[in-house]
Amino acid sequence: HSFCTLLAMPGKQRVQQATTKKVAAPYPKETVVSQFSARPKNFGIGADVPYSRDISRFMRWPAFVTRQRKKRVLQRRLKIPPALNQFRQVADRSTRNETLKFVKKYAPETRKQRRERVRKAAEAKAKDSRKTVSTKAPTAVVTGLQEVTRAIERKEAKLVVIANNVDPIELVMWLPSLCRANKVPYAVVKDKA
Repeated sequence: HSFCTLLAMPGKQRVQQATTKKVAAPYPKETVVSQFSARPKNFGIGADVPYSRDISRFMRWPAFVTRQRKKRVLQRRLKIPPALNQFRQVADRSTRNETLKFVKKYAPETRKQRRERVRKAAEAKAKDSRKTVSTKAPTAVVTGLQEVTRAIERKEAKLVVIANNVDPIELVMWLPSLCRANKVPYAVVKDKA
């Protein structure tokens, strides 16, 4: 309280004591007169040009962009089942590069190479008709889901390389379990490209 009152006891005078607090004087503000008068903007038709807003949220994005974004949101929010999560654990960059270099050595032969091989086999057969000449194609990488599946089931596959970003992922989700069942080594690598 800013003051207090003492009540008089019998035989004593009533004393009233007022205490006042010193209040600091307000800081004097300098009044600066602006050279410009404040004038509210009018964004009506034909009036002031409106400021540029970020309208990227309201854009109509292409369907594939919205699909990608929704998929990312779902993947972040939902618990991922193990069959899907195995495609998140990919081979590290160096292993991936080594694997892809190795795979490139066994690239399927081109039409020109095949024509050359068949021509040489035909020449060898023409020289000696009794001699058996091998026309078998050299060992090459097998691509395509059906071909790879067939090779795994026949136990012809030596290594299966699976991309982690196949869309829809259901196409290759069962491949690792098929490889494990047939005891074929497999690797999940980043980027189908």
